[in-house]
Amino acid sequence: MTSVQQTIVITGCDSGIGRALALEFYGRGHRVYATGLQPAALTDLQHRGLVTQMLDVTDQQNVDALCARLRADGTPVDILINNAGYGAMGPTIEMPLEEVRRQFEVNVLGLLRVSQALAVDMMTRRRGMIINIGSTAGVLTSPFAGVYCATKSAVHALTDALRLELGPLGIQVVRVEPNMIRSGFGQTAAEGLQARFRPESVYWPVRGAALARALGSQTADAMPAEELAYKLANSVLSPNPPIRIRIGRQLLIYTLLKPFLPARWIDRLLQKRFKLHELNPLLL
Repeated sequence: MTSVQQTIVITGCDSGIGRALALEFYGRGHRVYATGLQPAALTDLQHRGLVTQMLDVTDQQNVDALCARLRADGTPVDILINNAGYGAMGPTIEMPLEEVRRQFEVNVLGLLRVSQALAVDMMTRRRGMIINIGSTAGVLTSPFAGVYCATKSAVHALTDALRLELGPLGIQVVRVEPNMIRSGFGQTAAEGLQARFRPESVYWPVRGAALARALGSQTADAMPAEELAYKLANSVLSPNPPIRIRIGRQLLIYTLLKPFLPARWIDRLLQKRFKLHELNPLLL
């Protein structure tokens, strides 16, 4: 990729990582289409000079409207950043199926829906880049986040397949795995968890550990979303962008613990960390 002005479409720009990415790329002189669901957040970005568009990635009509606007503007997309997503936390066996379905609709199917729509022009022009924001949660599954981890594992698999299939057509596909990024993600997940948890749950005695998992990315030493945006922009705008990028804090656990320790050891460590052994002390 070059330093000339490029057109970049980013999903989920209402807050957090998406907003930081939109401002970072815009600050570097690129034309940014910042999309999202919250009118107030988009209006603020519009006042700063970004192009904004309401977009629900689960709604095909919304995606079609975005494509129509891009055609009307005569603006071919150079980079698509699929960032829209959310996490609903809780014991996997007790997760309401509507929450499970919603997470897959947004995090996985929404990502693929937007990619399919915008890749058509990229394939015609034989150039472009798709950046999918996955997560280290898709690398190492943790208790009380099973469904979210599953969606991010799916994102990683789709990204790898797209990279193989689109590479010969001149389209680069990048998989990003953030870890411990300070944003509103954790608070939203925690609020949803507290609303779903019931005293009759078998996991009620360890609800504090479940809440800690939801808020795990929001510790004092978490990386600010702005820092992630700066580092990611540096990587993907470089002459030879990597195909996989891990950004954030405490990344060694994913490069050392997961690949080399036996699965049973990892299970024991995670069960102890999230106090699951308190449900049956004989486990540890």
